[in-house]
Amino acid sequence: MILIKRLVSQKFFKAGLVLIGIATLVQDFPGLAQENRNVETELLQRVLPPTDAEGLAVIREAPLSERFIIPVQDGIEVYAIKDKDFDPNYDKVGFYSLWGSLPDYGMLQMSVFYCFRNPAIAGAELEKVTLMDDDEVLLTIDQKFVTTEAESVELISEHYETIQYADPFFDPFWGTVGRVPYGVTRNVYVPAVDCSVGGGRFDLIPVRDKIADLPNKTLDVRLLFSNGVVENWRLGKGTVREIKALPIAPEVIRQN
Repeated sequence: MILIKRLVSQKFFKAGLVLIGIATLVQDFPGLAQENRNVETELLQRVLPPTDAEGLAVIREAPLSERFIIPVQDGIEVYAIKDKDFDPNYDKVGFYSLWGSLPDYGMLQMSVFYCFRNPAIAGAELEKVTLMDDDEVLLTIDQKFVTTEAESVELISEHYETIQYADPFFDPFWGTVGRVPYGVTRNVYVPAVDCSVGGGRFDLIPVRDKIADLPNKTLDVRLLFSNGVVENWRLGKGTVREIKALPIAPEVIRQN
């Protein structure tokens, strides 16, 4: 029985960052391959062993903020919800989370993957995740199974862009209806865009009672890193509602 529990536990862990790293980000992060490396794949390998194709397909097709089921083996199922908060200016930059439970074995966990445009995070690890309602702390998640050091990754290389615009100094009637302004072309330098990439997996069993009491609304998420740097993101209302409804067995068996 112990061996079976360990195997199921390992399978559940495999489902964790795979959601964020492959299913959610594989289209968003084509630029994570640099210097003949795939940073995303390396990160997943450091955190989790590979999962099977069936599980990946289910995760990839699952909608955000809705509960879905990941088949594991022998009829065992993981219930999961995925969430994504991103920078509207850089949709590759953001905070991604997977919340899941394995009721038969009393497991309740959160996995995260992040890409933040904050160079101060590089080299640090995620220490804890705090859910807040404005300034009110609702719960703190700090029981880590594994976290990785954030690595600086280039999302967009430096380059020049050619733009054309109307120059009023050449056309005194610039902006006048019916007149075509004089076009001026300029090559504009665009600096590289970097982000700090990392991930982790946390135990939710110690805070499961507080999860049940969360308000059904979009919540603020504060991430504290080992060097004291803080990032603030959000967790969607639909995700919060589904997290509260995740099934969990009354007799909790904590697995590492």
